[in-house]
Amino acid sequence: MKQQEEHDHDKTVRRLLDKVRHYRKLNKLTQGHLARHLRISQNAYSKLERGISELTIYKLLVIMQILGISIFELLEKH
Repeated sequence: MKQQEEHDHDKTVRRLLDKVRHYRKLNKLTQGHLARHLRISQNAYSKLERGISELTIYKLLVIMQILGISIFELLEKH
């Protein structure tokens, strides 16, 4: 059961990160642009977007504000 929960969590995080990337590109913003707002390097931001580094709630809130989207838009399934 625990393994299934971890798999579901990973899928949810992946979907969320894919949507962040989608909205970033839709807004014609670079990873570097978001990185500057987060006060991290472009490489560190790239790792966040690829799921290599952990995305904190604070960073997610900053990203959502920059992209002009809500948590509901990120979590909807389509």
